[in-house]
Amino acid sequence: MERIREAAQRLGYVPDRMAQAMRWGRTGIIALVVPNFANPYYSALAVEVQRAAWEADLEVLVYANPTEDLAQVSRAVSARRVDGGIIVVSHYTPEELKAHLPLEIPWVGVGHALEPLPFDRVSFKDKEAAMDAVRYLADKGYRRIAHLAGPAPSPTSKARLEGYLEAVSALGMPALVQEGTFRYGDNQRALQTLLGWRADALLAGNDLMALEALAFLQDRGVPVPQGMAVVGFDGIPMGEWVRPQLTTIVRSPRASAQAALARLLARLEGAGEPPQEVWLDTSLRPGDSA
Repeated sequence: MERIREAAQRLGYVPDRMAQAMRWGRTGIIALVVPNFANPYYSALAVEVQRAAWEADLEVLVYANPTEDLAQVSRAVSARRVDGGIIVVSHYTPEELKAHLPLEIPWVGVGHALEPLPFDRVSFKDKEAAMDAVRYLADKGYRRIAHLAGPAPSPTSKARLEGYLEAVSALGMPALVQEGTFRYGDNQRALQTLLGWRADALLAGNDLMALEALAFLQDRGVPVPQGMAVVGFDGIPMGEWVRPQLTTIVRSPRASAQAALARLLARLEGAGEPPQEVWLDTSLRPGDSA
């Protein structure tokens, strides 16, 4: 068998997925469903899922779903006869996931959810990370730490907001919260309000919001971090490219991809335990913005 593998590799032989599907009932293809690629974090996640899948001799079909129409995704996935899938669940309600995902194949969710789901899920300890970020800023002497939160319905926003609120309460600091969006360019009014509240530090709901805050403050002549410190969330590469370099909470796409694929492979191999939740640690990457 080893000599056959060596010959196949030398000759560049590629297995016929359709023939394998007919023989073994598997296609060797999995789906990855992300909201969009406007946020670089999802691009990085897609790269890492593909990297991990290739190491397991699997192919990945990536579905960017900017309209968040799960019914359309379900039709596409079913037509391609994928073996299973990984989906960023934080943009959907549990009802939408249960109603539209083809649950006859195994799925693994990535991200936060409002309630337990009928499949495995991998997420980061965002609540604890937000608490760590507030304490980090407090240790540096900031006393009016604001939070530019993501949209209220988002379970990701909820986790980060809960961590922020618990931390400022424990430190005896005021809670200065403005709701924004996770998109770059949509948070000017919220940032103006926080500036008017004399916040001296800001924990942004994600890195895109933090980068918008850096530009907003620069345009108004507010020095960072002297006038206001800024901390982001996600650890996207462009946070290291800007000046001042962004201090941020890093949520490793590689760790998320590897953990999600490990759970999916376990299900494909017949693991029968109840749905599992895997919680991953974050890290704070110091920069010049805080």
